[in-house]
Amino acid sequence: MANNTLSDSERLKQLEGEMAKMAEALDQLTSAKEDNQLLKELGASERRTAEATLKAARATTALHGAKQKIASVEADRDLLRIQVSVIKEELAAAYRRIARLKVNSSPDYVAAITVRPALGQHGELVFHVIDMVSQNMGIDPENLRTKTRMPQIVKARWIFWYVMREVSELSYPQLGRMLGDYSHTAVIHGVAKVKHSLADDPDMAWVPALITSIKHNQPN
Repeated sequence: MANNTLSDSERLKQLEGEMAKMAEALDQLTSAKEDNQLLKELGASERRTAEATLKAARATTALHGAKQKIASVEADRDLLRIQVSVIKEELAAAYRRIARLKVNSSPDYVAAITVRPALGQHGELVFHVIDMVSQNMGIDPENLRTKTRMPQIVKARWIFWYVMREVSELSYPQLGRMLGDYSHTAVIHGVAKVKHSLADDPDMAWVPALITSIKHNQPN
């Protein structure tokens, strides 16, 4: 019968071997846990990256949509500006047509035709200038002879006096009486106002053009 009794040294070696195996198994288990944790962390990082990418894509889409809306609003605003400009031009043209109709049908105008000979060589010229000023200013020519202080009519009155001073030798008192009982100082003031405004007001470009046209058509 074999002797199964181990000596102390043999049992110690056997125990050391078993402990070494246990330590190796423990190392493997620890390494496996670390690898598993790493895999979990890597998965979470990938998920966060995917979520961030999706959010960025949504933000980019929203930004693109906002830019399109802004561009559409700006286009509508430009179109509105054009429409307003066209309406203003049509309104101004309508005012000029109304003024032209009124000047040809008003009792004052019809009555004035009978006194044109009394104005001598300036009769036709005076009524022509009144007509042109009224049309360009979009006002009723009858209002030129009133005492109204409406800015548009006051300005038209000044322009009439200025044009007549440029194309005729009529005096300031004569011009004042043509549109009512205006003093020569009022005429001087109005003429000076127009002369000062011509250089700065592009809307008055028609005034020198009218003067040039009248002078060109006047007999020598």
